[in-house]
Amino acid sequence: LSKLSSGKMELREDRIVPHELFNIIKDAITMNANTHHIDFKADIHVDDGVIVYSDRLRLQQLAMNLLSNAVKYTPAGGHVVWDVHVKAEGDKSSLVEIVQDDGIGMSEEFQQHMFDVFSQENRAETVNTRGTGLGLALVHKFITMMGGTIEVESKLGEGTTFIFTVPIKTVKEDAKAVAAEGQSAANVGEAISKEILRDVPILLVEDNEINAELAQLMLADYGANIIDWAHNGQEAVDIYSASEPSHYKLILMDLRMPVMDGLTATRKIRLLHRPDAGIVPIIAMSADAYEEDIRNCKAAGMQSHISKPVDINRLMEAIVDVL
Repeated sequence: LSKLSSGKMELREDRIVPHELFNIIKDAITMNANTHHIDFKADIHVDDGVIVYSDRLRLQQLAMNLLSNAVKYTPAGGHVVWDVHVKAEGDKSSLVEIVQDDGIGMSEEFQQHMFDVFSQENRAETVNTRGTGLGLALVHKFITMMGGTIEVESKLGEGTTFIFTVPIKTVKEDAKAVAAEGQSAANVGEAISKEILRDVPILLVEDNEINAELAQLMLADYGANIIDWAHNGQEAVDIYSASEPSHYKLILMDLRMPVMDGLTATRKIRLLHRPDAGIVPIIAMSADAYEEDIRNCKAAGMQSHISKPVDINRLMEAIVDVL
């Protein structure tokens, strides 16, 4: 957030296969919603063969922030709808996303300052939710930075609707080639044994409960049955230090965490005086996914980096490479 506020963060123009990006987000939110017994529906409208040029990471973060909030503030049995439209008109194209829920809603008073940093509504229904209050502030700043707009409609006890529009560039390519490109990552995951992680001890380091739940559910699809969860970097170092040498075969490490961040935790693990400390595979899983972030991960001693929201196919490909 400090980089964004100071103007030091720059937008990238990545080549994006729309259905590949949106399906990663859809799969992550579907898993989250199912865990909390919420009905989630995604309607994605993109013409065949359309390629988008925009900042992939920021588009991921925009959608994930709004959708995660919708799930978080919708009681069990509720509904969340995600409507996506890529309006392809060359240099004047736009991406329109609508996130609608029938959750607890927001008061008119709170709506006046909901995009302020650390702004969270203090009500009985929100006591059991977690978060720093940075989500909506980041959403607003990202959209403003991208030259877009965001609208909100909400009523207490009835739910909330967010509508945001950001300008993008689009080009039309061969429809069959684009469809095949979007399917290629999924094919990688399908080719990996569903039992490959059975009896493989994994240390998952993640401060966010929802992200930790999602990661464990995704890994369980590949047989993972021994997963220990550390809530921050210091806890990860302590758990790893207390384990028998060579017990953990893999560490999945978030970067931004309270108490101790993932980079520091990785350096401390690598410096431990035990034979496995220098060779245990460590993979970063973080929304910090620019080239500088990836370089920092490698410099700290990590073997690989997977951006959030986590695509299980890419994660499994990285895991297979290091195991």
